[in-house]
Order: sequence, then C-alpha cells, then structure tokens
Amino acid sequence: MMQKYATAQKLLDEIELERDQLQEDICGAKERAEDRHQQAKSLKERESDLLNSVNQLTQANTEMRHQVETLTQNCENYSKKVEEFNVLEKEHKNVSGELDELKTSSEKTIQELEDGLSSTKKELEVSANRTRALEKQNASILG
Repeated sequence: MMQKYATAQKLLDEIELERDQLQEDICGAKERAEDRHQQAKSLKERESDLLNSVNQLTQANTEMRHQVETLTQNCENYSKKVEEFNVLEKEHKNVSGELDELKTSSEKTIQELEDGLSSTKKELEVSANRTRALEKQNASILG
C-alpha cells in the first residue's frame, strides 16, 4: 500500500507538474493571444489610417489632375494666342512697311506737286505780266 501510495503520490506530483506547465502554457498562450489581439487592433487602426491617407491622396491626385488638365488647356490656348500674335505681328510689320512706302511715295508726290504748283505760279505770273504788257500795248496802240 505504501508503494501504491508512493506511486499515486508520484503520479499526483507528475500530474501537478504537468498541470503547472499547462497553466504556464495557458498563461503564455493568453498573453500571446492578448498580444496578437493588440497587434490586430493596432493593425486595424493602422489600416484605417492608411485607407484615410489613400483616400486623401486619391482626392489630392484627382484635384491635381484637374489642375494639370486646366493648365494644359491654358497652355494650348496661350500657344494659339502666341501663334495669332506672331501672325498679327508679321501683318503689322507688312502694313507698317507698306505705310512707310506710302508715306515716302506720298511725300515725294506732294513735293512734286508743290514743285509743279510753284512752277505753275511762276508761269501764271509771267503770263499775267505778259497779259498786262499786251493790254498796255493794245491800249497804247488803240489809244
């Protein structure tokens, strides 16, 4: 009986030792489970933060894309305006050249007309003087 008691005691000690180890394993498993739970919670919060960041970045990207499209359109419009300006500037140079030629031609024509007028005035004076002289001659012959 003593031996049975000793064997039973030994078995009891082994079982208690196993139970203690199992309880330690359970405590460790609970701690690991709690750690994993905290990690999962932290990851979920991080995931939520990342999703918010992705949403914000997507929105910012969309806004920037619209700005780029607007700026691209403005650039195209400005390029067209520059082309129009270059055409108008070329036309302006042509018209300015033509106006300069017209001015020079007009000045030359005016000078020629003034010279012709001056010559005509002189001829008119000479003719008037001859006419008076002839009238005096006629008056002296008739009179």
